[in-house]
Amino acid sequence: MPLSYSFLRRFGKCVNADMRLLTIGRYALELSLQEYQYVTFRPSLLAAAALLFAMRKSGNTDWDVTCEHYSGYKEEELNDLISQMDKSTVAAASNKHCKTIYKKYSHRVFFEVALLPPLQ
Repeated sequence: MPLSYSFLRRFGKCVNADMRLLTIGRYALELSLQEYQYVTFRPSLLAAAALLFAMRKSGNTDWDVTCEHYSGYKEEELNDLISQMDKSTVAAASNKHCKTIYKKYSHRVFFEVALLPPLQ
């Protein structure tokens, strides 16, 4: 299990994240394992960005002081990485290295999170 998943679970507990929210975050993190551009980021930063990405995909944009306290990151520090994650999720369907992940997260067992529209 990648270290970023452990951070995601920990941060998710702090915001009482449901399984759908965590699944969106896990999808972003799983895609990040396939792309070289994410190699330089710390696992905790990836997890915090994945959680905020999932929150925004779910319509919750409230990165509050609790999130900042437990993750150690301010929302402004995560915005560029969230944009990259959004681009990765859009490109996943056509990326030969990510098609299996896209197909997996398109299934209803995984709440069909791969089919969610991109962020605005």
